[in-house]
Amino acid sequence: MQLNYLIEKAFLLNVTEPEIQNFKKFFELQSEHQDLKLGAAIFRYMDDLDTKSSALLTHVSMLIAAVSIMLSVYDDEISRSFLLIEAAAYVYIATGLLRCVSIINPHNTDLESYREDTLREVVIRVSVYRKARTFTIFVTVAFFLSILLKPVF
Repeated sequence: MQLNYLIEKAFLLNVTEPEIQNFKKFFELQSEHQDLKLGAAIFRYMDDLDTKSSALLTHVSMLIAAVSIMLSVYDDEISRSFLLIEAAAYVYIATGLLRCVSIINPHNTDLESYREDTLREVVIRVSVYRKARTFTIFVTVAFFLSILLKPVF
């Protein structure tokens, strides 16, 4: 739990009760609309989020490899420094995405506490995923600009 807490703080997360209640209402509506139980709606959503996080993690991992290759090609200090910053940013993003695909380990065994823990976990994962997605877009654009602005010859 300590590592998850550190990742939440690194992504500047502050999960509030209104956010949890909004998701609870969302899942209640979804379960009613799709004729599912509340738990099934929550875990279907988490499955979708897991799939998206995994896909984004694949993208980030490939770009970590690309940045590593570019580090071996560029020899000037400015380009290497910029690439190292990009690599660090991608590792930061990957850490958050790994948090999104972790397995839920509930600490409470009563049903209501389990539901509350699960809803809180959904809010955390959605928040981390959204921030990771946005940050990935900016870092990827910066990476491609660095390639375009520094031809390798």
